[in-house]
Amino acid sequence: MFANRTLALWLRGASAAALYAIAVFMLALSLPAMGRELSPTDDQDIRAGANLCLILSTLFLGMTAVVSRRWKAAWAVCALHLVVTVLVWTRVPSLF
Repeated sequence: MFANRTLALWLRGASAAALYAIAVFMLALSLPAMGRELSPTDDQDIRAGANLCLILSTLFLGMTAVVSRRWKAAWAVCALHLVVTVLVWTRVPSLF
């Protein structure tokens, strides 16, 4: 019984780490669009891609928080990442 709990804990930790790595990668993909002023004639793919990456980063961050629900350090890292995401989102061109 003890071996199964240890294996489950390791799998949860690996899952949380993988989900968080994906969240960080998605956030990094949106950084090139940060601070860019787009005119109406510019390519809309930059705007849509950056916003999609931020949405996916937030979703993967939420999944990380669910998987690591009892680990306070993981919640602190998720909260810090969420603050950074909000700060980046205010600098990325809006979809509207």
